Amino acid sequence: MGKKAYLDILEGTHIETGERRRTHHVRLKGIPYASILEAARQRGENVEEGLLNIFNQFYSTDEPVTFDLLVKGPSFDMRPDMSIVSRREFIRKIKFTTPIGK
Repeated sequence: MGKKAYLDILEGTHIETGERRRTHHVRLKGIPYASILEAARQRGENVEEGLLNIFNQFYSTDEPVTFDLLVKGPSFDMRPDMSIVSRREFIRKIKFTTPIGK
């Protein structure tokens, strides 16, 4: 995989109730957590399934995954004339150059 890119599925048992719990811990360098979650929601029936779909795509193909970096809020761009404008679109496409199994 790439540097600073991982998905951990965490499972445990609640100490007091004995209830089994499952959650995730995900990181993609340069991609905000909110943008990762939004991409996952668009790719699966639930967030965990979407995250697995994203990372499976990284592993098995050389097709990029698109992330919208404006999900959490606005982003600003400073122009050469020193003016500051709000970005209308801020998309980042990520892929790993050597898919596993190829």
